[in-house]
Amino acid sequence: MFANIKITGRLMAGFGSLLLMSVAIVDYSNHAVRSASGSLATVVRQKDHVAEDERIEKHVFEARMHVWMALAADDPSHWEKAADT
Repeated sequence: MFANIKITGRLMAGFGSLLLMSVAIVDYSNHAVRSASGSLATVVRQKDHVAEDERIEKHVFEARMHVWMALAADDPSHWEKAADT
């Protein structure tokens, strides 16, 4: 098939195919980086939500503790602390 083509034509076809494969690899790499970046953003966002949930849970626990302490000791300062948290 390539026997009838001059050497310059064969070299141009070889370099052209090499260039085409390089472009395909760069395109695939670019797609992979974007996908990984999106996945990383999702993980970070979920981690932020978990941390926020833990903070909310801590505030609820503290408020509940102050309510129980206020009921047990009949101390108005615990009612104020429960209202603040």
